[in-house]
Amino acid sequence: MSRRAIQTPANGQRITLWAIVGCVAMLSLVSCAKQNETKSSGPKYRPEGEPGEVASSSPGSEEPASETPVADPAAEPTIPTAAGPKLKYPVPAGSNAELLGYIDSMSKRQPQGASREETVADYIDIQASRLSAAEQVIASKPSAEERIRAFQAIHDVYRTRSTLQLPGARQELQDFATKLSKDADKEVARFGRIITFDMNVSALAQEGPDNAPQIVDQVKQLIAVDKQELDTLILCSQVCEVLAQMGAREETISALKMVSEAFKDHPDERARNQAAMMADRAVVVEFDLGNKAADMVTGAPNAEENLLKGVDGLLKHPNLTPAIYEAVREVAQMMEYSSNIEVAAKLYDKIDTAFAAHPDEKLQAAVKEASGNAKKRVSLIGQPFEIEGNTLDGKPFDMSTLAGKVVLIDFWATWCGPCLEEIPNIEQNFQAFKDSGFAVVGINLNEKLEEVTEFFGVQELPWPTVISASDDSRGFDHPTARKCGVDAIPFIVLIGKDGKVDSIHVRGPKLKTKLTQLLGAPAAPASEPLAEPPAETPAAETPAATPAEKPATETPAETSPPVAPAPEEKPAEPTAPAAEEKQVSHSGARGRTSMFSWLESRLLLTSLLADEASEAKSPEAVDPAADFNPYAAKPGLASDALVDYLFRMLDKPKTIQLRSGFSEALLDACDRILAADPAAKPTEQLVALETKFQTLHAMACRGDVAADEKLAVMVEKYAADERPRVVKQVKFFQLEKKILAAAEIDIAELEASLETIAQELADEKMTASHLRLASATVAAINRIENGETREKYFQSFGNLFVKSSDKELSRYGKKLAKKPAAKESDLVGKPLELVGTTAGGEAFAWDAYRGKVVLVDFWATWCGPCRKEMPNVKQLHERLGKDGFDVVGISLDKDLEALAGYLETETIPWTTLAGDETQGLAEKYGVRGIPTMMVVDKQGNVAGVAHNVAALAPIIEKLLAEK
Repeated sequence: MSRRAIQTPANGQRITLWAIVGCVAMLSLVSCAKQNETKSSGPKYRPEGEPGEVASSSPGSEEPASETPVADPAAEPTIPTAAGPKLKYPVPAGSNAELLGYIDSMSKRQPQGASREETVADYIDIQASRLSAAEQVIASKPSAEERIRAFQAIHDVYRTRSTLQLPGARQELQDFATKLSKDADKEVARFGRIITFDMNVSALAQEGPDNAPQIVDQVKQLIAVDKQELDTLILCSQVCEVLAQMGAREETISALKMVSEAFKDHPDERARNQAAMMADRAVVVEFDLGNKAADMVTGAPNAEENLLKGVDGLLKHPNLTPAIYEAVREVAQMMEYSSNIEVAAKLYDKIDTAFAAHPDEKLQAAVKEASGNAKKRVSLIGQPFEIEGNTLDGKPFDMSTLAGKVVLIDFWATWCGPCLEEIPNIEQNFQAFKDSGFAVVGINLNEKLEEVTEFFGVQELPWPTVISASDDSRGFDHPTARKCGVDAIPFIVLIGKDGKVDSIHVRGPKLKTKLTQLLGAPAAPASEPLAEPPAETPAAETPAATPAEKPATETPAETSPPVAPAPEEKPAEPTAPAAEEKQVSHSGARGRTSMFSWLESRLLLTSLLADEASEAKSPEAVDPAADFNPYAAKPGLASDALVDYLFRMLDKPKTIQLRSGFSEALLDACDRILAADPAAKPTEQLVALETKFQTLHAMACRGDVAADEKLAVMVEKYAADERPRVVKQVKFFQLEKKILAAAEIDIAELEASLETIAQELADEKMTASHLRLASATVAAINRIENGETREKYFQSFGNLFVKSSDKELSRYGKKLAKKPAAKESDLVGKPLELVGTTAGGEAFAWDAYRGKVVLVDFWATWCGPCRKEMPNVKQLHERLGKDGFDVVGISLDKDLEALAGYLETETIPWTTLAGDETQGLAEKYGVRGIPTMMVVDKQGNVAGVAHNVAALAPIIEKLLAEK
């Protein structure tokens, strides 16, 4: 579920409170980090005052928990303020916009120091400069938006002080919240109330379930004051999650019902939908299926009877919603994965019966398909097993050759991270038990055969791999996969010596235990390390074609990954099912990361944050160099553990990967692997190199100049490296650099350069990593003055990009290759009509801009030239915004998460259109390369078209000067 199921505009005339808070409020309750804030958790970091003390004002908040160690107050330097000692980082003179830009830049600055104390002191100095700059903004009669942003910065600093337990810091934060709550500006006043609410709830939650009724009272107070606000709904939803995590079931139900009732008739449809979901959530919690399922797993008395009774009760609910279906399905899956197959089968039958005549035909069909697959899986037990398909050499696979052996069938794909993580475990057990009669067969579910061939070009597996005999039945349509109901991988089937299925989902430590039961003690210890793979073995990655969640750091080459080094094996938890096992589903959605906790928080907006919180580190374990980065790996980890950390981090949703500090944490882990003493294994070094290349490139694509410079240095450093995978990386980045340079070279040399680049690109396999390269190519082509020549290059490069497996790049290629119905110059003098939906989810009103001069900017977050031009658009907007000038952005992003993150991080002050409709606008007005900018006059007619602000600024100024 998306963390922000309810979207709020991040780009309107006024920053909404939720955009201001930026998920600050209540993050303490789920251990989720806020950008560049140090936080703490546990009894060591108790707020000042007595246990359970709450702020005296209306609802507010305590500092969020995190992993940053508390500094010794006695050892800390005096905190400079605007009126205090001289700042270490002086605040430059400038306009409010420049001061706010300085505040943002300082928030991203990493503290430096040779020791922990120096690092903490430097961090405090950074915050002091932010505070001083914010106070200057407040004192200069700022606009409403500027004032709110300044208050946000001050809040960040005060929270940091409180987190570091500096004397009087918590009182300072409380006084600040009280002051804001009395402000004449209603948005500022609400900000103050939310801070107080957060402080109160956090203080109560720290003391445990006994305070749950008081937390419900806090929710009631907040609703009474701010019932109509969407962010109130979000905050209250998060508090319900906290109550559930505390085990306060009755209070969770009470709070869910209260919030649902308060917002059920809200004028905003999104709020009404969320209210309905919370009502569903209350029903699910009321039947307590999570605890009943846990009892079943642990073998509690009467557990099966109680679970089935609870499910029956829930499925008799008069309104069977998708949420109820998901809750029961998750319990059924928990039973399936914990080897309670008979109970799982009963639950799937109950689901089928309950939803068989559901009025929602789509839901009915989805339930039928999912339950049908599930029934196929659980019915495998005790049945003979046959495999259809060919081995990689094209010969039909003969199952009879394995008669009399225990056989593991592994359904997998090269793009599936969890599959690759499991392979080392399978191979360890294969080496240990093969002489006792154990065999393995892999059934590959890649859609493209070339991906499999490329995988085995650099990685061998010591068992046969079976693929579909027909090109029309690859992937999840593989005949054996369909017969077995496989809709998520890895999927493991274990066949006994009699040729019948013994068990399913036998992964991790469970595999060795099961094999020992079937074959006796292993002939060789299963814990022995694998023989080291060849040095050219590359790192695991997610391919560009993988649906849904792709890592933000994507390799430029579309090579499929081999096996990752095996993580340290740990004993199985006796009371838990395979809750930590991860899968990738047919639809691309991630599988179970904790079924029980997931079930209890299914409908909440913070599910992704809660998943992230499960990775939290103990305060004592934080390395000084990572004191202020909650994503950093623990200190002292061996190289293999750091590699495992990298894979887990790269498997996080993009919304998390885009957060401040995430990429820096990856780079830190990579550097620790590469600098390990004794040296890391060659495979581990390659993982680190690959990840570092990819991470720096992703940061550079997001406009990080420093990362771009580091990438250039790294490319130069490894230019002579002979490892094939590194050679491929270096070659790509050298080509990209050449293309980026084409935007600056002498115009007389441009065409020859483009010809050379086109030849080199002809041999490239285009992926999402080529987006920056593609946009830079278009920027270079746009420098050509001759229209026919420009058209020739648009056609040739468009035809190259259209072959990409990445949908966004392929779509971009189609735009370039397709000759527009009208030339850009033909648009001048004609009306421009814009329709669509804003990035905040609201209907766009183009008529509201009539009478203004408007710059319409077609752009995308993945477009390097667009990002490069954005500061110029901002400056123009700031300079002329009060004179009847405005900007409308039209984002061509397909990845709306990346867009939302960019708009929030860069605080874009104008409205941005987003979604599928923008593609139609681009086609309608002949937009091929981006950025493409159009000036629209006060009557709504196009007055000029260009690709940069400098070319259009004179036209805009002239139109504004007209009376």
